[in-house]
Amino acid sequence: MNGKFWLTGRIGLIALFFLIMACQSGPEKQPALQEIYQTGMSAYEDSNYTDFLKAMKRANDLRPNHPSVIYNLASGQALTGNHDSALFWLNRYADLGMTGDPELDSDFKSVYDDPLFQAVVRRIKDNEHQIGMAEIVAVLPDSTLITEGLAFDPRSGSFFVSSVHQRKIMKIDSLGAISTFVQSASGGLGSVLGMTIDTTRNLLWVCSAIFNQTPPGTVAEDGQTGVYAYDLQTGNLQQKVMIPTDSTGHLLTDLVLAPNGDLYTSDSRSEMIFRLSAGSHKLEPFVAPQIIRAPQGMVVLRDQQTLLVADYARGLYRVDLPGRKVTALELSEPMCLLGIDGLCSDGKFLYAIQNGIRPQRVVRLTLDSPRKKIIKLEVLAANHPDFDEPTLGVIADGHLYFNGNSQWRFLKNDGTLANPENLQQPKIFVLPIE
Repeated sequence: MNGKFWLTGRIGLIALFFLIMACQSGPEKQPALQEIYQTGMSAYEDSNYTDFLKAMKRANDLRPNHPSVIYNLASGQALTGNHDSALFWLNRYADLGMTGDPELDSDFKSVYDDPLFQAVVRRIKDNEHQIGMAEIVAVLPDSTLITEGLAFDPRSGSFFVSSVHQRKIMKIDSLGAISTFVQSASGGLGSVLGMTIDTTRNLLWVCSAIFNQTPPGTVAEDGQTGVYAYDLQTGNLQQKVMIPTDSTGHLLTDLVLAPNGDLYTSDSRSEMIFRLSAGSHKLEPFVAPQIIRAPQGMVVLRDQQTLLVADYARGLYRVDLPGRKVTALELSEPMCLLGIDGLCSDGKFLYAIQNGIRPQRVVRLTLDSPRKKIIKLEVLAANHPDFDEPTLGVIADGHLYFNGNSQWRFLKNDGTLANPENLQQPKIFVLPIE
């Protein structure tokens, strides 16, 4: 099998599929898609390539533009003698910007000598080249932070960086001086995730969550999550709103502030969106469970009527704020929008940080006028040698700043770090967007 579905030296496509499937579509589709995929893999192992191909076609019908499904379609076509179709799907895989080594995969031996196969191999190899001019603008000295969120205060020119492992918030002032803004576990603070600035009320809002990877990793604290608000000048805690623990479990990961002061926060564990209305002290369900299955980054559009939400497993969703109707953003052409963690906007474009695919990348998305369809995807940065699971970002002064090497892969499920001696210092990257 030549290590099929595994990218040389990188996370494998099969691992990517099950990572995505762990938080995929609604209950009526997820078991069916997993079952179809697994049926196809069983057929492959039995050398029943006709049934393998049938299963991958069905999987593609349910989840278009999934890299591992696309690759398997190409493989199945080659194994069943459909050379032109195999090349078509490999080119589609290349179009999505994915990387891999089909020239090392014996499934494609029937087309090894075809010049068109060699051409698409070169296209896939080209996707490994570094793209863009992302530069490192700040380096935090503590390699054990495991950074996630990033916020910018336009009044002071300061950036704030959240730490998952150290359970604290760091500050980088306008002169580049680095200090601790909120001390570790202060006021019960858990792993600090997404953050946003409320300049009107002079607050830094953050998501706090305690889960199995949070030090000290105690089961008793697991599931405690909420939002904290800190005074931007003093760092004093001004408000703390927790979600009551229940059998469902909750884990707030990111948040966005609407112009009217309402705060929306994504709950990746219960698959919900919560809202903290301006002046309220209670987080209330806003989008019900199992509609957006893996909510991450969010943006409130300038019309103040629309919330865009990144679903790590399926792409981008649009939420009508007055009516709470949820619809998937349409695509004008095939594009991969899986694995989006961070999402932000400058009012004209969307910017997405994808760490759930290979290559990890930053993309700019153009929407149509009604803001219901994505009509263009541009890769702004990919394959930077210092990228190690880029996470969240913020737009400031015509630039996109983002955490480029969160290093989540070092977090163990008992709240400790694996091989901490191999950790690198956290880096903040910047990309010009104007």
